[in-house]
Amino acid sequence: MGGCQSHQSSYSSPHSRSKSGRLVGRNLSAFERLSWKATPYATIAHWFQVQGPATAQDLAEALSLVHHHFAALQAIIQDKRFFLRPDLKPEIVIDQEADVSPQSLALEGAAEASKGIAPTWQECEGRLLWRARILREGWLMLTFHHAIVDEKSIWMLMREFVSILSGRQRSSPKIALDLRLSELLDQPSSRFTKLMEQRQGGRLPGKAVGRLADMVPLGSPRGKLKPREGKEWPKPDGLAPWQCRTTRAQVASVPLAGKLRAICRERKLTVNTALLASLALSLRKQMSRQGKVGMRPILAVDARMHVPDGQDLFGSYSLGARFRSGWGTLDVAENTDFWDLAVCAKKAVEDAGKKLEAHNIAWYMRFLTAAMGKKDVAWLQGALDLDGPDQGRTNAFLISNAGILPELESGDFKILQSHFVSHQAAWGPFVWLNVMTLDDNMFLTLCYVDPLLSDEKAADVLALVISNLEAACTSLDRSKKILQNAFDDPTAQQGCEKDKEIAV
Repeated sequence: MGGCQSHQSSYSSPHSRSKSGRLVGRNLSAFERLSWKATPYATIAHWFQVQGPATAQDLAEALSLVHHHFAALQAIIQDKRFFLRPDLKPEIVIDQEADVSPQSLALEGAAEASKGIAPTWQECEGRLLWRARILREGWLMLTFHHAIVDEKSIWMLMREFVSILSGRQRSSPKIALDLRLSELLDQPSSRFTKLMEQRQGGRLPGKAVGRLADMVPLGSPRGKLKPREGKEWPKPDGLAPWQCRTTRAQVASVPLAGKLRAICRERKLTVNTALLASLALSLRKQMSRQGKVGMRPILAVDARMHVPDGQDLFGSYSLGARFRSGWGTLDVAENTDFWDLAVCAKKAVEDAGKKLEAHNIAWYMRFLTAAMGKKDVAWLQGALDLDGPDQGRTNAFLISNAGILPELESGDFKILQSHFVSHQAAWGPFVWLNVMTLDDNMFLTLCYVDPLLSDEKAADVLALVISNLEAACTSLDRSKKILQNAFDDPTAQQGCEKDKEIAV
């Protein structure tokens, strides 16, 4: 078993300078920056199934109400600035003919996340970045920006949704905000308004913040800029040729949540470290290289702030897209023990977490670039190949665990299943695992990059992940069986009673 170590990242300043040296993006909230730049990369597709007596029209109306509640809450969080136009409604389409099999939904969700919110960024401007489809059998698929809803606040959305369907609306902020909305509607910050007014022909006035959406190529004369209405998403400058890649997904569900939590608690570990170990071992078995293989896991952990002034509107979390990430190095050999690797993963994540701070989602991919290094990833086209010669420590993978989602039952309505896909940009991991837990069911969504991992290997990896988790839980079942046998055996009970008498 190889050792694990952590690496410290170099965090860039949150104020990028344009080519002329002007500061661009200062005093903008993360929500305004993403609306201003509107990139398709920080996108999540979430699909879930609702059980209850409701028609497709009822689901669409409830979803519209949830949209308004989230927009109102966003007005409170973002310094009381409600810059989204209220007359633009979310795009909700009713599609009763689509296939709702697990794999079809996974493919559709991955395609939605890869495409982004809209085919052109002009269609995203000034609206809440939210698109929804109402499918048959109670299935809904939502596509939204990470700045609005992330994997940790999805449960808030679903909780509010079932509450509205049942007629309770127990956590709605609408009543408390009715008196203030007139002051907040269509009042963007002055900086945001100025940037939108300076836009020439649909382009940005200067270099975009970071490298997520450089819509004005370096060296382009600004006087010759022409409108790009109807064009596809512009490609950022300076990226590797494989920057435009496709996200794929495979899904599965296993009733192991309670057992896995119990066995991890018994070993003083967390479910996340067990998931890291399972994914690392599964990837290792798919590789043909001998000896140890270095992997760099990235563990996404929620670190958002609370709602200001103690207002418990949608629970204790706000919708601010802030998070904490950690990475370490796992040296995985062919005969590595699962629990030894889980201990190593725990140490790697803890060491990395001590050196990191919360970062804004707008700097997510730049942050990962600093962590992984341009030499390793950005400029080596085959660096993330499973069997590539430059494999080394460039096998980055992500575990994103939304945790247990409680209170998803209200009246006659209940959330039965839930999956989500998060699209990654050029410097992201080549495979990542998204996990959501409802009751005792863990819903696993394995996301991967199409050119770097084939569909067949991805299916094998997901099957190995499940088998590793099942094997890890067998030790708990075995110990319970031994205790049960001891309790049922009368001779064993007599022995226990004698021991108690001697002790007295």
